[in-house]
Amino acid sequence: MLSLFKSTSGYEMLSKLSSIYGLVSHLKRTFSVTSCTYNETKHSKTKVPKLTKMPPRPKLPENELKEKFIKGGSGHGGQKINKTNSKVQLTHVPTGIVISCQATRSRDQNRKIARQILALKVDQLKNGDKSWKALKGAREKIRKQRAKRKSKAKYRKLREEKEAEMVKQKPDSSTASQADKSMKLLKMIVLYCRQ
Repeated sequence: MLSLFKSTSGYEMLSKLSSIYGLVSHLKRTFSVTSCTYNETKHSKTKVPKLTKMPPRPKLPENELKEKFIKGGSGHGGQKINKTNSKVQLTHVPTGIVISCQATRSRDQNRKIARQILALKVDQLKNGDKSWKALKGAREKIRKQRAKRKSKAKYRKLREEKEAEMVKQKPDSSTASQADKSMKLLKMIVLYCRQ
């Protein structure tokens, strides 16, 4: 690396440095950096994407799906839910997973929601710990751990400040013992005077 800069003028060296910086920043953008956390249950590191970098939601090709519309039968929507075929039943032919969705009264919305749910299920079956849902869960777990650590640190600091203030307000033990002695002496004098 140093041989790159030998016997070069200031301008040439500056242009080489800027090109190296450009290369490094390009590499940082190209290869996403992941944060590693220690998974205690499996005793191995699991890579979790940063908050800004999540893989796209999985999508299934239409030729692998078998779609059926069924009458709803129960739920919100009154009489209309009993009369229309708004419930969607999707089957993923290669794996045999069946999903039925009746989240809304609209057939189109139910189709969209059913496809999303089925894609997540198939992704979880194929990829396991590296599926979109597992990565999202790991990110949420990390977020909760950070919040818990932050909260513990905050309350620890408050407790230490309170203890330090209590120590400042507490009188010295020597003056406290002198006050106790003087109180005992005063009580003895009062008792003696009453007799």
